[in-house]
Amino acid sequence: MNITGEFIRKHGVQAILGKSISSFNMNNWSYNLDVSVYKRWDLKTREPMQVGAGVELYGEDWSYMMTDENLAGKPRDWAEDLSGFFPKDPKSQKDGLTDFLDYVLKVQHWLKEASVSASE
Repeated sequence: MNITGEFIRKHGVQAILGKSISSFNMNNWSYNLDVSVYKRWDLKTREPMQVGAGVELYGEDWSYMMTDENLAGKPRDWAEDLSGFFPKDPKSQKDGLTDFLDYVLKVQHWLKEASVSASE
């Protein structure tokens, strides 16, 4: 994309923001992992580009479960142990929420390793 200086001045563009997402669906997980990289170029101050990152780990059908049309005005039964969102894996001895938190720790470990590797 080529944005000319004239366009930037005419429309008062102060910054350009970009977001790249890599999505992963692990074969043996019922969760998706999205890794996002954010870039921000400040055109007004011409400071160096700012870079940030984010991680999302979410259930495959959580969006559907949260929509109003899914329950059509009925009360939502999320269960005290949140088993609707964190179903128990039949191969695991743990409850679904504990399994999910274990996944979070695995992802944290992978990101830490990637960060160390990238800084070497």
